[in-house]
Amino acid sequence: MEIISKKVKKEILAILPDLREELKAEFTQWEEGYTDNDNFYSDEKLLETLPCAVYEYMIICWGVNPGLVNPDSAIQLLNGNIIKDLRKITAHGLRRLACKY
Repeated sequence: MEIISKKVKKEILAILPDLREELKAEFTQWEEGYTDNDNFYSDEKLLETLPCAVYEYMIICWGVNPGLVNPDSAIQLLNGNIIKDLRKITAHGLRRLACKY
């Protein structure tokens, strides 16, 4: 499994507090589907989930063919600063952790 670079981790950890607060406000509108559980507040869980979140984000938001990318290659792109949507990708990862389903 490809490892997230220290630089990217630092950027992610810097935006997490504000991003969590923003998403908590969003959850009040969608309380049936999301919860601010322990996983939502775990930086470690987020970093574990991020490879899949990047992969899903590329497929869903960019329309990338799933056969052309995998979580490892997605992290390589993230580490290489090819992917600039770090805030949106991190938010997607947090939503995955907060999802009740």
